Amino acid sequence: MWRSRWDAGVLKAEALALLPCGLGMAFSQSHVMAARRHQHSRLIIEVDEYSSNPTQAFTFYNINQGRFQPPHVQMVDPVPHDAPKPPGYTRFVCVSDTHSRTDPIQMPYGDVLIHAGDF
Repeated sequence: MWRSRWDAGVLKAEALALLPCGLGMAFSQSHVMAARRHQHSRLIIEVDEYSSNPTQAFTFYNINQGRFQPPHVQMVDPVPHDAPKPPGYTRFVCVSDTHSRTDPIQMPYGDVLIHAGDF
């Protein structure tokens, strides 16, 4: 069973982006191994103080950082959707607003599909 490694609410991850259809995120093998070593310890997840008010969160982070990027998020450069996935990584494919019209969509390979927005 794969478990993510969290330190004070911060997910340690590296990411692969899939373009143009969405985003893929991959967790490095070192993080997977560290999670296995810590799987019996307590998991503490700190909730962002603005989690109940997305508008306030956007305003706060946009003003304080010049663009919307919460402090616990690491921005990564996109990788083409047809780039090979390194061993030990998990690829997330994210799509939205398909409106039940998925037949014409060319979905890239992924380990996890996240569909956000209209079905």
